[in-house]
Amino acid sequence: MLKNKNFAVSKLLAGIALDATSLSVLSADGIKFPASGTFRAVIWSQEYDSPIDDVTREIITMELDGGDIFTITRAQEGTEAKAWLANDNIAHVLTAGKIDEIEAIKIGSDPPSGGYKITNFYLNSDKKLVVVYEDTPIE
Repeated sequence: MLKNKNFAVSKLLAGIALDATSLSVLSADGIKFPASGTFRAVIWSQEYDSPIDDVTREIITMELDGGDIFTITRAQEGTEAKAWLANDNIAHVLTAGKIDEIEAIKIGSDPPSGGYKITNFYLNSDKKLVVVYEDTPIE
């Protein structure tokens, strides 16, 4: 399961080649990202404020090696790998792949003891996740 952490945003410390398998973020920014496991991120040009505006953005899978260095898997979820420059943007984001992972969880399955049985979930009109669960905890 992909890991999550809010507000993980940085810039590339150095450029990365088209075939790079690792990258470094700005000094001391590694702590902003999940400390273990893999997660999805997007890289986009420093010329744009948002990855939405950069049609050459790239979704990658990342895992912290240590400090500010990450192992990466390129060109995820239909995007293409490209060379990126120092100071290009990088952010941990919610992607369609992560949503697919959530949807793959069997609705109505029993959680571990003490948890609550989820009966449904959806995005409301404010684009906030609403989780519907039974009132009684699982014994």
